[in-house]
Amino acid sequence: AAASVEELFQQGNAFYERENYQDAIARYREILAPGVQNGYVYYNLGNALFKIEKIGEAILNYERARRLLPRDEDIAFNLQYARALTLDNMEQETDGKVLGILKRMRDAFTPDEVGFMMLFFFLLLSLVTMMGIFASRQWRGRLFYIGALPALFWILSGILFLSVASHYRSATEAILLAPQVEAKTGPGEGYSAVFAIHEGAKVRIQRERLDWVEIQLPNKVIGWVLRKDLEPILVKGEI
Repeated sequence: AAASVEELFQQGNAFYERENYQDAIARYREILAPGVQNGYVYYNLGNALFKIEKIGEAILNYERARRLLPRDEDIAFNLQYARALTLDNMEQETDGKVLGILKRMRDAFTPDEVGFMMLFFFLLLSLVTMMGIFASRQWRGRLFYIGALPALFWILSGILFLSVASHYRSATEAILLAPQVEAKTGPGEGYSAVFAIHEGAKVRIQRERLDWVEIQLPNKVIGWVLRKDLEPILVKGEI
């Protein structure tokens, strides 16, 4: 299976180099079809979609790639460039200083990376604890203070893990794939329009009702759109 994935990936890259973007897209999607989650495949798929001017789908795949490879500069640059080509320029509410730092920390790591940090600090804390059991009374007091540091980092990494895992598995963030949509005041065509958004817009899904979903824009404005016009960014993890 690994060889097959590698072969498809190389075929997709070869088609992309020859500017045969449709066949490249087909190969990358064939890799992802069984549920494979890989940042490099999402990134290359986003590039191929961008070349045929499917900006919404390109942004969707760049977003998925960024979640799996959060510190990759090429992904960040291409995502920013694709966003600049969208028609909507929505102002975002600024986060507080502390909340902004926490969000940047959350976005800088994958669940696997934070899980490794948790394991490292847990093993370090366990080692200090074992040393304390066999140490003299004088050293036990010192080891207590030494062990406080890995204990603190273990707790903090656990909190970070919960935040990162929840964010990565959340289906609440989505990308609009339709060219243009008029959001309604309620879940139905009979309701009046409150705003229009365009392909590539990133929204947060608030709740769902039949074929409709209530979305929230970055500026906190709310409206209802058809579910079929959106695609959640949801990713599950790395291969």
